Amino acid sequence: MAKKTYIKRIALGIILLIVLALVTVYIWSTVILNKAFSAPLTEVHIPNDSASLREGARLAHIAHCGDCHGAHFSGGIGFKVNHVVEFVCPNITGIIPTYSMKN
Repeated sequence: MAKKTYIKRIALGIILLIVLALVTVYIWSTVILNKAFSAPLTEVHIPNDSASLREGARLAHIAHCGDCHGAHFSGGIGFKVNHVVEFVCPNITGIIPTYSMKN
């Protein structure tokens, strides 16, 4: 056989090995990303006395939650990037009461 035929076969073999490696990495990463873990839920005691409510308000103020979610945490547009992308912050006063640790 001619030298060009050997070069073509070697190049084809290398290309096939690269494609096989990419397919293997893709399948492996898909399996890893779709793996589900089960974690038991634990019940959390949420205090609702006045001292705890004041502490929650203090923490929300320190963490600057109102900067994005608004003064009354009712949501809205948090900020814009170059007048193209808008980051919308949800109304957390409506979301948080729906959170539950019970099944």
